[in-house]
Amino acid sequence: MDKGHNDLKISVVIVTYFSSKCVDKCLESVLSNHPHEVVVVDNASTDDTLDRIDTRFSSVKLLRQKNNLGYGAAVNAGVRECSGELVVILNPDTTIGEGCLEHLVGAVRSHVRTIAVPRIMLYDGSVVNTCGNYEHFTGLTFTKCMGMIPDEIPDDLNVSGISGACFAMLRKDYFDLGGFDETLFLYMEDAELSWRAHTRDYSFVYVHDAVVFHDYKLNVNTEKLFRLENGRYYLLRKFLTTKDMMSIGPSLLMSEVLSWGFAVRLGSSGVKCKIRSMMYFFSRPKEVQQSDYKRLLSKLDDRIPDDQLSYGLIDKMVKKWANVIYVANFRILKR
Repeated sequence: MDKGHNDLKISVVIVTYFSSKCVDKCLESVLSNHPHEVVVVDNASTDDTLDRIDTRFSSVKLLRQKNNLGYGAAVNAGVRECSGELVVILNPDTTIGEGCLEHLVGAVRSHVRTIAVPRIMLYDGSVVNTCGNYEHFTGLTFTKCMGMIPDEIPDDLNVSGISGACFAMLRKDYFDLGGFDETLFLYMEDAELSWRAHTRDYSFVYVHDAVVFHDYKLNVNTEKLFRLENGRYYLLRKFLTTKDMMSIGPSLLMSEVLSWGFAVRLGSSGVKCKIRSMMYFFSRPKEVQQSDYKRLLSKLDDRIPDDQLSYGLIDKMVKKWANVIYVANFRILKR
């Protein structure tokens, strides 16, 4: 399948789970970009995902899992099976544009210790889904440039984190970082890898010409809220000492106000999920990864977008005030 790419072999890793409605289009678009290999890790789907791949895509290397490993663990399993020098991690509910892989390769080859982030559009190509993620220093994560048109986005866009929907890096660098943290079953594994990459002086490069189309709709239900909050607390426990958390106390309190407000909006089930996640935070032993927090802080975002998961003027105003607190706290810490 290899076709050029400056002799750098590309392996594409896709994790499927009940993906029969989208896997055909995804694999067709990937194969038309001529990677060295495609590795699909199926997390115990019981629909016709596997039959579709077996029937139509014989060149794809298919790893059938007996149980659902979770997203991060399945990606790790796929990368271990790859033989290419560069790996592209891709969601099954995406398609990629012509030349996407070549552009990602070019970005990785041009920089040392780099993770390349494509321009991810909504599936209909109308506006941007994300160009990497905001990685806020309190652990909150948001999609970057959501709703924008491509011409509004600078080519030298600063990106503080990857989106798990698609990113690319050298396979040896993926192993150097240790891959995804398998403690996180679903959601926030991309945020954790981003924080860890920052502690190891990796950089993130936005690749405007590498275009991915994602079947995405921003929606946070109670179960997703629980996993997002669990992941956020896990980040704080893993990377911050108690002293570090005290130093960002005003910002952490503001993030709690925002997350509690969202939980209450979801009703009693949302409140229960929030309580469960807080119990998780306080019940687990704390094992901090040794890192220079001030250095890490400088690579994270100091504010959050006020237009995501906002329900009217009051929500936006609260987030604007939250950003005032975040920025002030952030500046004090960086002195």
